[in-house]
Amino acid sequence: MKQFLLAASFLLVTQLMHSAAFAQKGSGLDYYVSAENLRKAKRFDAAIQQYSLAVKAEPDVADYWYGMAECWWEMKNPAKALEALNKCSEVKKECVKAYELAAQILNASKSYSQAGDHYALAFEYHQEPAKQIAAAIGGAAAYNKAKMQDKALTLLEKAKAIQPNNFDLNYIEVKIYNQQKQYQKAIDVLSAFLPQMPANTQQKDYARFYYELGFAYHQLEDYPKSVEALKKADFGAYKQRVYELSPEYFFKVADAYAKVYEYQKANNLLNKAIKIKPNYREANDLLKEINEPSAEIMKRIRAEMDSINKEKNPDKKSKLHCSLCRNQFKVGEYAAAAASAEECLRTNQKNIPFIFYKSIAQYKSGNHSMAIFEMDKISKTPTLPPDTKAMMYFALGLMYKEDKQPQVAANYFRRMNGTPFAEAAKLELKALRKGDTDEEEEEE
Repeated sequence: MKQFLLAASFLLVTQLMHSAAFAQKGSGLDYYVSAENLRKAKRFDAAIQQYSLAVKAEPDVADYWYGMAECWWEMKNPAKALEALNKCSEVKKECVKAYELAAQILNASKSYSQAGDHYALAFEYHQEPAKQIAAAIGGAAAYNKAKMQDKALTLLEKAKAIQPNNFDLNYIEVKIYNQQKQYQKAIDVLSAFLPQMPANTQQKDYARFYYELGFAYHQLEDYPKSVEALKKADFGAYKQRVYELSPEYFFKVADAYAKVYEYQKANNLLNKAIKIKPNYREANDLLKEINEPSAEIMKRIRAEMDSINKEKNPDKKSKLHCSLCRNQFKVGEYAAAAASAEECLRTNQKNIPFIFYKSIAQYKSGNHSMAIFEMDKISKTPTLPPDTKAMMYFALGLMYKEDKQPQVAANYFRRMNGTPFAEAAKLELKALRKGDTDEEEEEE
């Protein structure tokens, strides 16, 4: 009887211990259900209190931590959200949704390197190929923003082993190769990929690939192949990009720089236009004009100075200085050109072209403040033709840029829309933005 009572007591204690353990194991569930209901009702503070009780009761349940992270993220507290997601992945390393949400939060915070790492983890733990590909695309894009292209390419290589002909994977890969100036690699990838593209693929879907192909050939100066590829890319959002690789674009920008006597920039752009289209008459004519042999110009200068020295009539002498100013400008004698412009203006102080000459010459000879003052003053003339005013604004933008006043320069460049200087102004704005980015990177 005694043995029976001992056995019964042992069985009862064991059952009580088991019941207590079971109760403990499920004790966070009620809090979790309550928290989920509160989260769906957007009562996030109250939901977090319930999630906290749930994880206190059962710290090893990943869903509890994940729900808490969602609330913190909804409440715009990324640090707390990431803290909860880290706990989630600690207790369940294959919790893919934790890596995905963390990547989203880190992307929004511009922590692109860490976002890429979390997408890469999601890629590793996902079981469904479609979701793996989505994670790889997100990770590659984040790594690319972080300028960690090697990591991006490694992730893309793994993903392409699953879906070798995926459009997005191949596009990001060739885009990165072009960014890295590995143009031949971009061409090689596209040469293998494009023939596999379905025959019924629409231009809106293939234009981006042919743009990258045309861009790569353009950078390698294989212009016939570049032009051929870019014809297929000339669609939708890519039309402007295709135009910006055309000889017509380079001529238009060169002409804008030539009008404000930035001959070196104009020269480079004209040479590029002619390489793409050797028989481009307008480009060849302008190139010839701005590269007139110095010996010929100096010969004219000597003759004009001789005429000026012999001339007794002040008005006629003044007009001779106008022609002399132009030629001095062409050979880079800017201080002399500014003085000649001053003499030219003695008989006509409102001669806009020669006030323009004078201002540019002053600037190029180092008298920045006076040059800007003069140019700003004439740009406000009410009767100026719109294109002349635009030319002056563009010149002022260049002056302020060289004078280390980028914000003022940018304000002038932004006024160029709808004028012959618009494309050149966009290039200058792009250069200013790049300069700001480079400075930020140096500070970091």
